[in-house]
Amino acid sequence: RCAVFIRKNTLWAEIISKAAPTIMEYSCNAHMLMLDDVAVTSSFDVKRLQTYAAAADLAIASPLVHNATFRHMQQCHWWLPVPFIETYMTLFSKEAWDMFLRLVQAVPGVGWGHDQCLAKKFRFGVHCDSAVHHTGHRSLRSMHSRATAEDHLIQSLCSTIILRGRDNARNAWVDAMRP
Repeated sequence: RCAVFIRKNTLWAEIISKAAPTIMEYSCNAHMLMLDDVAVTSSFDVKRLQTYAAAADLAIASPLVHNATFRHMQQCHWWLPVPFIETYMTLFSKEAWDMFLRLVQAVPGVGWGHDQCLAKKFRFGVHCDSAVHHTGHRSLRSMHSRATAEDHLIQSLCSTIILRGRDNARNAWVDAMRP
C-alpha cells in the first residue's frame, strides 16, 4: 500500500511528521523509508533485507549505502550492531518505526540526529549482500547550521522522548525551546 505526499519546499522529516496519521493507518509490522536522493541498485531486494533483519534480530536494517556520510554504512565488515543506521533506505520494525515517528513529530525538519537517538534503544545492522547508492544530492548545504542545531536538540531530548509516550514527545520539544 502506498500514499503519495508531495510537499514542495518541505524537508523530509517534516513530510514524515505531517504524513504520520496516514502512515499509522496502514497497521504494518514493518516500514521501509527511502529518501529521494537514493538510487536502487540491482543487488537490492526488500525480501532479503527483511530476512536478514529477522535472522539477526534487528529493529532497523539497511543495505550498504554507497556515498553515505559514515564509513560503516559503505563498507561491509559483518559486525553487529553498527553504531547507528543513517536514514537513506531504511527498514524499521513496528516498534522502531513508532519511536522514529515520535522523534520526527517532536523535532520535524532537516532530519539529522534521529538515527543516533534510535541507536540508544534498538539494534541495527547493514546487509552486506545488498546495496543502494546515495546520489549525493547536496541542495541543502545552506541548512547545515539548522541541521546541526536540530541534531543537538534531538540528542538532548533523546532519553526523554524515548521514555515519554507519543502525546508527550511534542511537549518535550516545546519545553526545550523555551528560553
